[in-house]
Amino acid sequence: MINSKQVLTLAEQVALSIKGSILDGLIGPGDQLQGEYVLSTSFGVSRPTIRQALDILYDEKILVVKRGRG
Repeated sequence: MINSKQVLTLAEQVALSIKGSILDGLIGPGDQLQGEYVLSTSFGVSRPTIRQALDILYDEKILVVKRGRG
């Protein structure tokens, strides 16, 4: 659940939620994430916030970009 009153930024909260889904096995290796629009709607945040969250996960090497797919 995303909470706008929490100390973490919205992007950090989204990143933690996605990371949790990966650790729980809901998102597996090689799985493609939903698009930015779908993610922003499901988390109730803006697309730039989703981009920031994904950047956090890329920087942590949790996600990788495969160009030309999706």
